[in-house]
Amino acid sequence: MKCPYCQKEMQSGYLQSSRALAWDTEILSDFVIPSKDRGGFSVTKGIFADHAIKADFCNQCGIFISHLEKK
Repeated sequence: MKCPYCQKEMQSGYLQSSRALAWDTEILSDFVIPSKDRGGFSVTKGIFADHAIKADFCNQCGIFISHLEKK
C-alpha cells in the first residue's frame, strides 16, 4: 500500500497490545475501558480475543492505516 502523504510504500504488520487495544477521544489510564458516551470503542474483538489488527505503517511519516472489520 502507498502512503497517502508521501506516496512511499508502507510496511504491512499489526497494531497489537498485551491488553485490549482501544481508541477513545481522551487518554485512558490504568484499566483501559473506552467510554461509549464519548464515542469510544474497543479496536480488538474483546478481552479474550487476539489483540492485534492488521495495519500498514509508513516509516517516513510515522502513520498507521488500518481498516477495522465490522463486528
